[in-house]
Amino acid sequence: TNRPMVVCEVTKYQRENERVFAVVGLVNKSGVFPYPPDVRYNLMEALAFAGGLDMVADPRYVKIYRQDAGGQTVFATFGVGSKALADAYGVPVKPGDLVYVDHTARTRVNRFLADVIHVTVGVGGGYTYQ
Repeated sequence: TNRPMVVCEVTKYQRENERVFAVVGLVNKSGVFPYPPDVRYNLMEALAFAGGLDMVADPRYVKIYRQDAGGQTVFATFGVGSKALADAYGVPVKPGDLVYVDHTARTRVNRFLADVIHVTVGVGGGYTYQ
């Protein structure tokens, strides 16, 4: 009997558990998030997975790290501001990417001030330092 034969070649293989991306840095909930095969995420959606930006630190930059075809890690830096965030809808995030909301000297000072100096306005208009 002649049985039908199918010959196929796997050109790219990626296990399902490797279809993730990570968001770390000045976000509200850093983590590793699933990347289903039937969706395409952009930078704005990736930041939303992480609960948004840490607005107290007021970050200005985000980097996307990814491996190129040769296995080298490459990155691109994007601004974080009202216009830049609107442009973030056009920046793709791919499986395996690391999105890093960058610390700078300015964000460290903002975070320090928020953590150390708490100023509360009292009912009588006075200030209380904690």
